[in-house]
Amino acid sequence: MAEASPQRLPALHELEMLSPWFDASAPALPPAVDPVIPQGTRRLLLLLSAPRSGSYHLCRLLWHLGYGKPAEYFNPHLRAGWHRYQPLGTGLLPKLRRRLRREIQPHRLDAPWLMRLVMERSAHSLLSGQLFFSAKLQPQQLGPLPAALATSFAPLARQGLWAPFEQVPPALVLLFRRDWLGAMVSHHLALCSGSFDQGRLFSFQLRPITALGSREALLSDLASYRALLEALLANRRRCIYPIHVLAFEDLMQDQPRTLARLIQALEPDEPVQPLEAHPALAVQIQRAIDPWAPQQTAWKRHLRKCFQAEGLHQHPDAVVCAQAVAALNDLINR
Repeated sequence: MAEASPQRLPALHELEMLSPWFDASAPALPPAVDPVIPQGTRRLLLLLSAPRSGSYHLCRLLWHLGYGKPAEYFNPHLRAGWHRYQPLGTGLLPKLRRRLRREIQPHRLDAPWLMRLVMERSAHSLLSGQLFFSAKLQPQQLGPLPAALATSFAPLARQGLWAPFEQVPPALVLLFRRDWLGAMVSHHLALCSGSFDQGRLFSFQLRPITALGSREALLSDLASYRALLEALLANRRRCIYPIHVLAFEDLMQDQPRTLARLIQALEPDEPVQPLEAHPALAVQIQRAIDPWAPQQTAWKRHLRKCFQAEGLHQHPDAVVCAQAVAALNDLINR
């Protein structure tokens, strides 16, 4: 097969990806009309990664190849209103607000709504036609046994929608970033500024902007990132399902070959050879550039310098992060 020249797709925005912040914009179901889920054997594809490791880029590539629409973390309650789960503080009044928010929209998780969710997150493989339903999971949502995974998808199970996914073992993909420090300071910047992605309906800002670059906040976010990396590594070692491990840097440097290895793991019986030459694997996903992208880049460089100047690269949590990334790198499916 002749080598195909890379194609370039239009910029994909969060609205098109149906990420949690935009899920509320999905078309409402007409009254008394139930959606019809495509028939056939369904395969569950789960993506695990630490924040700011390129999972959103990989999600878009998976969507393009027909491996479902992972979009964002599988938290069905998000579509009922992300703002309901933002931190409200402590005390009696915030507690009453949380209780009220849980009670005003319980009907949003009924069977037709969840069936719509399954439809929106499903796609047919471009190569084999296999039907995939995909989602991202937090490391703690997986667990080593099927029971832990079923618990994470309890909303589907309660409506009788989980049974088809128990027939075939899930396909698991673990994505990490070798430049763990770059990912960590990017996460710190996002937590302090709320600027995870462009066009947010609700800001996910967990820290005040004044904490940006402070030693205390950097140490706290470093500890959280260490825990996430350790959880990823533990999942890879303890989970009974095979997990395909890949590094974001490999995806950026050699997309066709990295995707070919991933596809061979997802569909080992797919006979396309040589897989790397398939035109779909060379498609370049173009992302819209935020107006504040240069400012974010400058802040990330500054935060790296702050990290080094404070001597945090020698902190025990930083050492553990480096060790965890090295261990994950050794587990890459080459």
